[in-house]
Amino acid sequence: MDPEAAAVLAALPLVPTMSNCDPPAHQRFRSVMVRAMSPRRVADLRPAIEARATELLDRFAADGHADIVAALCYPSRRSRSSR
Repeated sequence: MDPEAAAVLAALPLVPTMSNCDPPAHQRFRSVMVRAMSPRRVADLRPAIEARATELLDRFAADGHADIVAALCYPSRRSRSSR
């Protein structure tokens, strides 16, 4: 890893998440996720997810390049307001 990136990461506090916690904290995170990502909920979200993926792929094709992190992690105001 780049030393500068390692220094930045080392200075950040560890935020508890489902992937870095042990029980019982892990179970609390998991119980929330299980409800949020039930098969029915995922099926309900499918049209919106597919529409967003198509929008991003069309933009990538038009631009001739794809910055996945920027597109998925930092959506434009237009993208957020149109949902």
